[in-house]
Amino acid sequence: MKIIPTIHVNNIEEYFALPKKERTWYGLYMSPRSLPFVWEDGGGFGWSKFYGQLKEEFPIQYFFRYWLTSFDNPITHSVYQCLIWPYQNFKNALRNFWNPCCPRWRKVLPKTQYSDISNLIVDSNLALLRDFYYEEVLTSKVDWDSTEELKTFRNDIEKHIYWLDEESKKNDEEISNLIQEAYTGGKTPKDKFQTFTKKIHDLENKKEKNIDKILKWMITNREYFWT
Repeated sequence: MKIIPTIHVNNIEEYFALPKKERTWYGLYMSPRSLPFVWEDGGGFGWSKFYGQLKEEFPIQYFFRYWLTSFDNPITHSVYQCLIWPYQNFKNALRNFWNPCCPRWRKVLPKTQYSDISNLIVDSNLALLRDFYYEEVLTSKVDWDSTEELKTFRNDIEKHIYWLDEESKKNDEEISNLIQEAYTGGKTPKDKFQTFTKKIHDLENKKEKNIDKILKWMITNREYFWT
């Protein structure tokens, strides 16, 4: 738990435009809760630029609160490289052995079963989607409202998960009921059977189109599935 509170801003310019009293706590600077994500931070954007400006404004706090424990300090970097990272890797290996990541995906194809690749393409990707939503989106500290892109992604994945967990099941139940009704009570007249067949085909086709839409969406937005 952090003692010093954080402050919500959309970018660095917004942070430093605030009066100093609004971004300090008893004389201590408050860090932004989050900043826009960029792959390479060295070009003057993101956290590098933030700490660069912070060093000029709060040099003593910058030294003790950031530099001493950052990788800019060669001693800190050596401690992480020789001690902390090997320990964390060992701990994560033990944790993943007993509690592997992506549990829903691992259950798609048990070792004792066989499945065609065409089915696995669908089942495995939908399982990965559920794993990411339930294990990452719902539990992570990512501020999904920090940008319009993240907000759109979060809304889209919630919509797809709702369809998979709720609407798809209703669709399958409706198909099952139609099949049961078609074969209940003796021989079904040909015209009535054709009506049942058409309804079942339409429902199955509707489901396949929704699944295709979700899979294409996953590929298009795969860069957001970081963990």
